[in-house]
Amino acid sequence: MPQLSQHDPLDVAITDAKIRLEWLEVMELPVAANDGKVFQYDLVSERLMKSAILGWDVAGLITMPWRLNDNTTVTVTKAQLQVYIDELELNRTLRGFVIDGQYLAYKSSGATRRDIVNWKALHTI
Repeated sequence: MPQLSQHDPLDVAITDAKIRLEWLEVMELPVAANDGKVFQYDLVSERLMKSAILGWDVAGLITMPWRLNDNTTVTVTKAQLQVYIDELELNRTLRGFVIDGQYLAYKSSGATRRDIVNWKALHTI
């Protein structure tokens, strides 16, 4: 008796609109600093870090704990937090160039759900 082939739900094409939504999610994935610490560094997190720098001296802080993506904390000085901001901004930007190129390739040639799952996995730290 012949065996019926099984349909893989991940091997279905997705629309350009869905590719764009997935692109937005990939762009917001956590970012690693140069020392390997992983931060959530989406636009909200970026604003919180920069606001902490602005209020640091007024609050009279010497150090403060900063929460990493895995919910552990690292104790930082104002200068260390600024270095993290600079590194994360650059690393997110460089990763964004790669992601944008991949996004445009998917939009021009099409993508399956499997492609998108693999794309997210490639950029997940």
